[in-house]
Amino acid sequence: MENSSIVLGIVITVIILVPTFYLATAGRRKMKKNLTRFIDTLKEQAIYVNDYEQLGQYIIGVDGNAGILVYKNGENEPEIVDLKNLSVCSNNIPKELKKNLNNNLYLELLTKDAKKSKIALEFYDSTFALDPSNEIKLIENWTGKVNSYISRA
Repeated sequence: MENSSIVLGIVITVIILVPTFYLATAGRRKMKKNLTRFIDTLKEQAIYVNDYEQLGQYIIGVDGNAGILVYKNGENEPEIVDLKNLSVCSNNIPKELKKNLNNNLYLELLTKDAKKSKIALEFYDSTFALDPSNEIKLIENWTGKVNSYISRA
């Protein structure tokens, strides 16, 4: 009787852990596949990203040698921006974050071209995500990085 309880406990544990493990690794595999596809697409265009970061569906990177910023949101095609055409990078993170943020958060690139004055790269969509803390760190980090690259371009 005691052995059957142990076997039943092991079977139930395996039934619970295997799907959980599969779902956890499937998400990581999808993100890695998305990043690999992103980098391969850029290599076809002779863009070699040497500084990049991925957070969920968002990928941002810079080819420091060519002075190019690349951004990808989900399944959309990568957006390619020449850093030489930018004057400054900022963001729309409010000074005081409310608990329930109802705005999307962007990395804002101001261009030197008067026709296209601002490029907004979305990193948080309040309709899909609840806690923007990781996105805020990413945006603040990349605001500084992009401004650094702009000053070198």
